[in-house]
Amino acid sequence: MSQVSERRRHKRIDSRLPLKLKEGDYDLITETKNVSCSGAYCEVNRYLPPLTKVEITLVFPKAKGETETVNCQGIVVRTDHMPYSNGTNHYCIAVYFSDINKADMSKLNSFVEAQASNLN
Repeated sequence: MSQVSERRRHKRIDSRLPLKLKEGDYDLITETKNVSCSGAYCEVNRYLPPLTKVEITLVFPKAKGETETVNCQGIVVRTDHMPYSNGTNHYCIAVYFSDINKADMSKLNSFVEAQASNLN
């Protein structure tokens, strides 16, 4: 019996976090469906083709009701069309954090690890 191995290098958690994507002059405000320290998956109401470069602002909770903000650059690596029954179109996109400083990656990784340990 063969075992399927996880291809991801970083732990990923299901979490709804506020997220802003900026592409050119266009801002998309949404929330993550899941996140890791190397990327996020979210739903948007505008088509962003794979390889689109975006500026990212991600907000996540910190201790005592405070929040932490990470700003970085990203690249859309997957776009899934999600037509709704009411005729509107939405898209689920996977974004890779292509340019994130080490301190922000560390803060985000600590959040992900803490949330993952709370689930176990």
